[in-house]
Amino acid sequence: MRTLGLLGLAACSIKVAFAQDTHVSEWPKARQPQLAGDYSGQVRDWMTRDPACEYKRARLQIKADKRYVLTTRCDRGKGRKETVAGPWWIDEIAGSCLILNREPPLRHEDERWYGFRISDDATSLSQDGGSCTAADERDNGMILRRIPQDAS
Repeated sequence: MRTLGLLGLAACSIKVAFAQDTHVSEWPKARQPQLAGDYSGQVRDWMTRDPACEYKRARLQIKADKRYVLTTRCDRGKGRKETVAGPWWIDEIAGSCLILNREPPLRHEDERWYGFRISDDATSLSQDGGSCTAADERDNGMILRRIPQDAS
């Protein structure tokens, strides 16, 4: 019986090792500078207290030095403009998700503020919750599209 347990453990270890060796990162560190640029579209602010301003127009500037600047504006409700900056990183566990961290975190929560699925050619970022692990159907259609350099 003990031999069967050890064989099962060895088989699981081989599966995990194989999965780790065969994982291909869509956005490895060498490719991440390609994300740098300006994006424009709409985001859903899941933390807003004003229901009229849950959906906002947004402009995102991603910098190659792993920093971002996000400016959002609500056309309804209080209609205020907000600009925040912070670090960004790629979460490969969630499948190449661009994570925008907020500095400092709000309300003592996780610093992950927005999560975006990255299109293969980095022309669009699709909002997928705060960390691309707990998608919300209200995020559907929340897309930031790259602004061509000559149009910015």
